[in-house]
Amino acid sequence: MQEEHKPFICVKQGWSMKIVPRGAAGWRSFGMWMMGFGIVLAIFTVTTPRLEDRDFQAGAVVAFLSATAIWAVAMIRWMLRRSEIVDLNELMEIKRQNDHRRSNGGRREY
Repeated sequence: MQEEHKPFICVKQGWSMKIVPRGAAGWRSFGMWMMGFGIVLAIFTVTTPRLEDRDFQAGAVVAFLSATAIWAVAMIRWMLRRSEIVDLNELMEIKRQNDHRRSNGGRREY
């Protein structure tokens, strides 16, 4: 996928990672993922209170939480593959090198 057509930006700094929609295509894609989750959440919210057996209710909650975890991991992986990745640690290293060069008056150290 070409860089200019990627609908998300992933900003990484160490183990921290933030994925942000980029432009209309990114927001549409994110909205579709959230709409899918909203439908599952609505079904869960409507059907679970109607279950009379507490074991079935507990099973429904466990199933919903498991499905939510799987959904979240799938969405993150999908978005990450379609993201332009910006590594802040790498950018800070480049900035330190440039600052060091400027402080030496443009002289190179050998």
